Amino acid sequence: MAIYEVGVLDDGALVGLSRREMRASLDTLEAMASHLGARVEVRRVVVVQRYPGLDPTASSSTSPAMMAASGPTLPPASRASSSLPDISICPSKLHPQRLYDRIP
Repeated sequence: MAIYEVGVLDDGALVGLSRREMRASLDTLEAMASHLGARVEVRRVVVVQRYPGLDPTASSSTSPAMMAASGPTLPPASRASSSLPDISICPSKLHPQRLYDRIP
């Protein structure tokens, strides 16, 4: 099993990805996994919100969304804290399914 966390910095800070970036990342992982006879399984999705106090371009009407951060957009205390992996790649003879359809 391999664990791949998408949108998480090395120090555990959540930075997020846009829906398009998440789709592209999952497509890439699925393509790599299929060559190995494995499948990709999304174990957990965390919605990252803009943090107006740190992002001058964010408005109070910004809705929660998965997004890429160009700078600090989360409170410093925001860290990945679960022991569950975000995505795992497991050996399987099953064809990988389109996992990003289940992302909010």
